[in-house]
Amino acid sequence: DGYTFGMMRVTLANELDKFIVEWGDGNTETIDETVSGLTHTYSRPGVYRIRISDDISDIMISTGGASVFPTVYAPMVREFRTNSTRIQTIARTAFRNAVNLHSLELRGSAVRTLSTSAFAGCVSLTSLMGCSEIETLYLSVFNGCTGLSGRIDMPNLTNITTDYLSYSPFLNTNIAEFHFAAKNEEAIRSLSLFYDTGGNFGVEGAVSYFDL
Repeated sequence: DGYTFGMMRVTLANELDKFIVEWGDGNTETIDETVSGLTHTYSRPGVYRIRISDDISDIMISTGGASVFPTVYAPMVREFRTNSTRIQTIARTAFRNAVNLHSLELRGSAVRTLSTSAFAGCVSLTSLMGCSEIETLYLSVFNGCTGLSGRIDMPNLTNITTDYLSYSPFLNTNIAEFHFAAKNEEAIRSLSLFYDTGGNFGVEGAVSYFDL
């Protein structure tokens, strides 16, 4: 209905910066301020690649009904890729319930933290690229991502911010192997809860390997 896509919040890294949005249909906007509710309406349905310049520090996609933009929501997103040198964190619930998101690529970016439920409910997500630099995972990051299977490599992971297995970042996935390189005693303590419970992060049958 209207084919409108929007970003709930786009934050500039510095007041004097500006960013450019290419909407994928030939339309381009240059914006010189932090905005809430940046939207664009397409003249026809289709698949569009939206490109945003590297001057932003924060971005959040609406997740739907509870949003102030109820017609603009995460299921419209098919893939997400960033090589931004400024974005360090994927925000809390940023892509929650983006049920059509199949690909996440962080290679070449400054992203080191995935916040609570950032990709929870992304049932079509099958590809994680560039997660080797991730250092911190918050609660339920990939909870319910049933398309995730096989092996996960996060050699730089040093912190999982939860004390309860029920909030494991990988709960309700189909991952078979986790590979980590705990680089110091603090990292080992941070991961010890999951190590002590068999290292399966709440995923039945999964096995964790720690390169200590």
